[in-house]
This record gives sequence, C-alpha cells and structure tokens, in this order.
Amino acid sequence: LAPSIYAWRVKSRIYRWYGRLKELEYEIDLAGSTLNAADVSARLDEIEHGVSHLPTPLAYAENLYNLRAHIELVRARLLQTMSRPA
Repeated sequence: LAPSIYAWRVKSRIYRWYGRLKELEYEIDLAGSTLNAADVSARLDEIEHGVSHLPTPLAYAENLYNLRAHIELVRARLLQTMSRPA
C-alpha cells in the first residue's frame, strides 16, 4: 500500500500544476485576443517557476518534463492567439 500512496502523492503534486495550466489555457480559449498577454505570461512564468522547484524523484521525472513541455505549448498558443487580429 505504501508504494501506491507514495506514487499518488508525487503525481498529485504534478497534477496540481497541470490543473492550473489547464485553467489558464481555458481562459486563453475563452478570451482570445482580448486577453491581457502580460498577465497571462506572468501566470505562465509563475507556473513554470513552481514546477522547476518541485521536488520530484527520478522515477517521475518524465511526468515533470512533460509538464514543462506542455507549459511551452500553452505559451506558444498564447503568442499565436495574441498575434491574431481581434
């Protein structure tokens, strides 16, 4: 039972950040180009900073790197959204 609880605890820390990222992505989709890009970018930076300081065992590093890649995808999506005419 202990290994599964440990795995759940580690993954739940990562998934918490995924939740914040998904929420931000939803806001980007909803607001589109009317969004304040500086505010959203600052929130992405905050998520990225939090993720980079997340203590993660080597066995779960892949999950962490996937999250970092997804942060960059959302950042690229923000830039694409902001470059579209309103």
